Amino acid sequence: MEFVAGNIYIRPFPLEKAGMTCPGHAHNFDHVTYVVKGKVHVRAVIFDADRIKELLGSVYQNIHNFVETYTNTLSVGGLQLERKFMRLVQEPISVPAGIEVSRDDGTISFVQEQDFAAGEFLLIKANALHTITSLVDDSLFHCVYSHRTPQGEVSEVYTGWNPAYV
Repeated sequence: MEFVAGNIYIRPFPLEKAGMTCPGHAHNFDHVTYVVKGKVHVRAVIFDADRIKELLGSVYQNIHNFVETYTNTLSVGGLQLERKFMRLVQEPISVPAGIEVSRDDGTISFVQEQDFAAGEFLLIKANALHTITSLVDDSLFHCVYSHRTPQGEVSEVYTGWNPAYV
């Protein structure tokens, strides 16, 4: 049951058994996840070329001659979003930690994985495809979103604009 609580929107996710998963999905905006009880494993995959460059920082210089960027449409929560992706065009000497390369078309993604326990918060970045798996029975986490206007601006009051929570 999702609900509005003042200037935020909260979506609870109960995972009753260890191994249960909240399937991979992405959101239009950053949001916070709070682990209420239990313990979960989070796998976040980032495909956005600019975000990968930002996350790699100076390490990107080691692979920049081996990649190209391209634009493609991604379907997220029923919305069609145009995004910049990155793919390998030549194998580098080594691939930086956290980078995965698709065997199908060479698309590069940046993967982050971490476990979180009750009482811990994590930030899920916009457009990060994330999967959350319960590590113990009876886990519960809440996704917490800011209200937003159709222009994407944060709002102090509920606007009814659902893409803010997708």
